[in-house]
Amino acid sequence: MIDYTLAWLESAGVEEVFVFCCAHSRQVIDYLNNSKWFGQPNFTIKTIESHNSVSAGDALRLIYEQNVVCQDLSS
Repeated sequence: MIDYTLAWLESAGVEEVFVFCCAHSRQVIDYLNNSKWFGQPNFTIKTIESHNSVSAGDALRLIYEQNVVCQDLSS
């Protein structure tokens, strides 16, 4: 299912994707690292791993605290 989402994002012109992993994070990260998406020149996937986040709010707070997004997203 993640392949469909990544394909859609790539076709829409998205160049950088963050995948937030909680449960089964090792399997998700291994899958992405061995997928066709790894090493694409104009499409970057960055994984963020947290085992303590239980809600979208927790995930967004962690992303904010780690300064994952450092620039305006509208450009």
